[in-house]
Amino acid sequence: MQKSPLLSACVAATLCLSASAALAGSTNRIEVDPLFPQLSMSRHAAAQPARSRAAATQPATGGRSAGAGIATWYGPGFHGRKTASGERFNTRALTAAHRTLPFGSRVRVEAANGRSVVVRINDRGPFTRGRVIDLSRAAADAIGMGGIAHVRLSLL
Repeated sequence: MQKSPLLSACVAATLCLSASAALAGSTNRIEVDPLFPQLSMSRHAAAQPARSRAAATQPATGGRSAGAGIATWYGPGFHGRKTASGERFNTRALTAAHRTLPFGSRVRVEAANGRSVVVRINDRGPFTRGRVIDLSRAAADAIGMGGIAHVRLSLL
C-alpha cells in the first residue's frame, strides 16, 4: 500500500516536533500543530484540524445561531445518572444535550409557539436523525413542549 504525500508530511512533522522537544529537554506533552490535519482511518470522518482538550471544553459565546430542528426531552430514566460532562443529570435543572457544542455553553432555545428558555449544555445527544437538542424535563416544560417541538437555537 502506497502512503499519501499528506500522510508522509504529517508523520515527518510529528517526528520533527517530538525530536526537537526531546533535545530541548521539554517535560511537556507534545501537541500536534493545529495547522496539520487530524487524519482518521474512518471512511465517515472528514479531516479536521486538531484541537486541544482545553479549547474543546470552553463555553462557546457570541449570540449567533446554533441551528434549528426538532427538540426532544429526556427525563425520568436518566435522572441521577452521570452525563457525558461527568455531572449528575437532574430533570429539574435547565440543561440540555447537544452533539457538538462545548460543555458549559449557554443556548437559548426558541420554540415555534414563541416561548424560549436558556439552557446549559452538559451532555451529548440526541443521536436520532433530524433532532438537534435533548432538553431536560424542566426546560421542556418552560417552553410548553409535550413530546417534540420545532426549535431554533442561539448561542449566548
